[in-house]
Amino acid sequence: MAAERTDQDGRLYDGMTVDGLHLSPNSYQLWADALKPILTERLGSPADEDHAPPPIGDPSAALKRPWETLLNNSCHHSPIAVKRA
Repeated sequence: MAAERTDQDGRLYDGMTVDGLHLSPNSYQLWADALKPILTERLGSPADEDHAPPPIGDPSAALKRPWETLLNNSCHHSPIAVKRA
């Protein structure tokens, strides 16, 4: 399974990770595609109806623009009453 993601020395190709450690969405898809025949052989064919929840998107999207996450999660939306002495 690693052959699609690594060079002859076993190093990950450029672009296979988002930060040098965590796999990119495309790399996860390659991994999933490589696992399908193995899982089918061991577990049998997939069911006619898929009960898995739908994908939620790219979890690394928030990391691409961290300032947006900070702004969206900040308290500046809620006014805080300040008691003056």
